[in-house]
Amino acid sequence: MALAYRPDDERAHLESPAGEVPERISFQAEFDLDSSYPSGGYSIPDDFTKLKELFETLKHVTFSNTQGKGFWYDETNQKIRVYILGGCQVDTGGDLSGITGVHMKAEGWR
Repeated sequence: MALAYRPDDERAHLESPAGEVPERISFQAEFDLDSSYPSGGYSIPDDFTKLKELFETLKHVTFSNTQGKGFWYDETNQKIRVYILGGCQVDTGGDLSGITGVHMKAEGWR
């Protein structure tokens, strides 16, 4: 299954504070989970993967509005992993369709 993904175009932007190079990149999106958690986590949507290719150094990815679950961005495999708070990954096939409006923010440099 895939994430229902909504990039927040109004908040996706490039920043370059006066006199600073390289540019800071900030990207935000919101997504809903589905009824069948895939083995190893959710694949990153194509839009995010293309943006990630611009990053020379991905500094961090944060999640909010997680509704009692822990989220982690697996940079090596480019997947979003979901955990039950306490450390156990959600079981493959688990129904997470009640989790909506999760906010993701990625920041890095190019």
